[in-house]
Amino acid sequence: MSLRSAKPPSDSHIEYEVTQEELDSAPTYFDWRQQKVVTSIKDQDSCGSCWAFASTAAIESQYAIHTRKLLNLSEQQLVDCEWVSQGCNYGFVNTAYDYVRDNGQFTYDSYPYQDEKTKCHKTSSNRVFIDGHRFVTANETAIAAYIAKYGPAAFAIICPEALMHYKGGVLEVNDCLEQSTGLHAMVLIGYTQDYWIIKNQWGTTWGENGFVRFKRGINMCDMALQVDAPYIN
Repeated sequence: MSLRSAKPPSDSHIEYEVTQEELDSAPTYFDWRQQKVVTSIKDQDSCGSCWAFASTAAIESQYAIHTRKLLNLSEQQLVDCEWVSQGCNYGFVNTAYDYVRDNGQFTYDSYPYQDEKTKCHKTSSNRVFIDGHRFVTANETAIAAYIAKYGPAAFAIICPEALMHYKGGVLEVNDCLEQSTGLHAMVLIGYTQDYWIIKNQWGTTWGENGFVRFKRGINMCDMALQVDAPYIN
């Protein structure tokens, strides 16, 4: 955490309507980790930079899908330089994508994480660019089909207290608003017919080695409402 619910204007996003052909061809199970395009679990620590970690993780996977090169990219660059978001206070996944489209993203090693907002600067490393991002139809079946075909996607939830204490298994929370601790962004990397496979950024000692599974089919914590995926043409 922390994330703002309202999406500021974005000029590179597409409202993506999943086609019937994509729905029909979607497998019943998919996990991008098996394709070796998901970077290792990171830790946002005490900074409210979930928006930077979620957008970065999705970009890392999208870049790896297209190039077969798995790079760790810099969340700190977004915390420092993406001016619409407010560093460790809150931020927006969609404007993080816009920033990377326009400016590129440096590697993690060249611009490492500091757990606080610092001065924006440039490095000598190469940068990764995206062409834009897509808001996916707010339907879990359509989201699954999109992820299987195009790659991982960042999403936002009303974060329940139960997530903070999650240790394993399929998480099912009926009223996230009642036990809300704020908003949080993570990354959908796969699914089965029963649950979603999600990458978080709270370190490997949390959850299932840093991952969590959400009950599928109940739009848990409004997870289907803001699914936003980067794309590279």
